[in-house]
Amino acid sequence: MVARAIARSFVLNAFAAASGLAATLYITWSLGLSEFAYYTINFAKLSLIMVGAELLPSSFTLFRLQEDSDFDAAVPVFYLFIAIAGATAAAGLIALGLVSHQSWFMVAFVFGAVVQRYFDTQAQACGKVDAYFWIPATTNVTRLVLLAGLSQFHSMSAADLLWLSVAAATFVGQAVMVSRFPEFLEPASYRRPFSKLHYLWSMRAAYYDYYPNSVLKRLRDTFLPVFCDLVVPSKVEIGRLLVFTRANEAVCGQVRVLEAFMVNRASRSHIRDSRRRIFLIIAPIGQFCVAAVALALMYRHGIGIVDVALALATGLFIYPYILELYWRNDALAAFAPKRVTTSLLSFLVVLALPPIVALAFGRVSIVVFILSYVCAQIAAAATYKVLGGSAPISPNAG
Repeated sequence: MVARAIARSFVLNAFAAASGLAATLYITWSLGLSEFAYYTINFAKLSLIMVGAELLPSSFTLFRLQEDSDFDAAVPVFYLFIAIAGATAAAGLIALGLVSHQSWFMVAFVFGAVVQRYFDTQAQACGKVDAYFWIPATTNVTRLVLLAGLSQFHSMSAADLLWLSVAAATFVGQAVMVSRFPEFLEPASYRRPFSKLHYLWSMRAAYYDYYPNSVLKRLRDTFLPVFCDLVVPSKVEIGRLLVFTRANEAVCGQVRVLEAFMVNRASRSHIRDSRRRIFLIIAPIGQFCVAAVALALMYRHGIGIVDVALALATGLFIYPYILELYWRNDALAAFAPKRVTTSLLSFLVVLALPPIVALAFGRVSIVVFILSYVCAQIAAAATYKVLGGSAPISPNAG
């Protein structure tokens, strides 16, 4: 039963990833690497705004939703308030001119992205994982169609084209989810909103240990584009680097299907016995896929032997990523977020230190960024073994 559900989710998530990569291919081929760089950098900056959603830590929420009905009733109110606050903050940044290549459609995107966090969390906590993957699948297909269609309006700027397509597609994906699971958006959930927020506030002491994880994760996810924006003059070069990381993120998104199942206690036990087999099959395939996707995205702009080597090197990220996924889930299920904090901190230090040193010596390059990116993931996974508390991948399992 669980195996069939995982298989369905892999297929659906692969379809979502393929359509998402098709949109990336459209951007890099039609608009160029510089526009892709601006889009990714602005996405990272807006993600820093959305860290407010982690006032209610997602790692805590996933498990708490499964055992506390009052908490479940209060969560939608929280996300609505944060969505409004985030959209207001995004509007402020745009009005003050603090975002390059800006678009007012960024405001709608931030609102929709925060609301989507709510749907993601509910679907995973309820064990409706295959349904959960309908959001990115629908969103990515809609975004691709909008990119192709709206590009015919030549008066529209590249920024408006990119942000209108992603914002509108986000709402379409959520509409599909609500049509299938209307209980996720019950009007009664928004009655007496302040009493529900007070209930969440009353258990705030339980959140504190998760906050360092939230901040570090956001820094981890946004460091490369934001740092490159500050120190690398050429947006084309930044675009080349981000193509490699984008390919890796797409493949990691497929592996993350397993994590979506492991947050549900009933599913975790079935997956646990097959960890070794999953690792030995998925890791090498994942490395090859990262390299293939990266080179396909780069093809129109020319591919050299260095690009092939960097693509294969980026794919090495998958091996420690799978191990960290297993061990991080063990820590979260045990309500031990400090182990996750240490892992995230080690990732960020190893990710940031080599580029900073290279900058001091005037040696910043894509090679430095890729090597620090892969080594950071190795450090993040190794931290769980060094600290203990991680279950081994038994050679007899699976």
